[in-house]
Amino acid sequence: MIDAFFWFEAGYCTMYDRFARRDGAWQRVRFPAAVGLMHHATRGWILFDTGYHPRFFEETRRWPYRLMRYATKVYVQPHETASAQLMAAGIDIASIRHVLLSHVHTDHVAGVADFKNSTLWLHRHAFENVLELEGWAAVKQGVVPALMETGWKERAEVFESANAHSHAIFGYCWDMFGDGSIEVVSLNGHARGQVGALFTFEGQTILLAADAAWNTVEIETLTMPPFPGNLVIHDKQAYLKTLRNLNAWKQQDPEAALIPTHCMRAFNQFQRPLHVV
Repeated sequence: MIDAFFWFEAGYCTMYDRFARRDGAWQRVRFPAAVGLMHHATRGWILFDTGYHPRFFEETRRWPYRLMRYATKVYVQPHETASAQLMAAGIDIASIRHVLLSHVHTDHVAGVADFKNSTLWLHRHAFENVLELEGWAAVKQGVVPALMETGWKERAEVFESANAHSHAIFGYCWDMFGDGSIEVVSLNGHARGQVGALFTFEGQTILLAADAAWNTVEIETLTMPPFPGNLVIHDKQAYLKTLRNLNAWKQQDPEAALIPTHCMRAFNQFQRPLHVV
């Protein structure tokens, strides 16, 4: 039921490679803020995360949120935002009916305000992070609540634990539209309530794995980022469990596409730039 899929960059950040990989070099490397766009035969366009947006700089002018600028160096121009790229491809952003947020870190929600007509899908814990955290507590969780524009709560569709289905590998999941087209799977660890999107396109199974791992090597070797990169991980035990689940899932279906949001290797392999539609 997914008849179109695009995977493209909406800004990026740079960070020392050693912070993400134990054998990484002491040089800054690029981490794409990748965004997914799917088209459902009857539900229309679905955006997976929103990437970076110049609003990130506006909403991190004040302390303590200004610290977010120093954790990583963020690069995004107005024409590189998800909404600008959609419009350049001939897609009216008002036609984006659904935005699935993997979690609410800044590089995934900075562009939310551009999609005022969309239903926002997110896990209950992510929903609570935006509502309940502010100041230092929010910064520690990688959250800038102001990036979620006024009125977002009224448009939210929340994944509740009570409504979840069991999943043989990921523990539990949600059938987003009730038709089996997109399974939303639990990828807890990196952030509270993180989820991924599992679907089939052109005969291939695809899992958009968000920040369950920063690179596919972590999944292959079952190793988490070293210090200080691991300081941003919400729950280290849950992170390792999710790595094991992803590893098992990939071994079960070696031909499937496993795509972490920030992995440059995966991005180069699976990127599907927007084209004029």
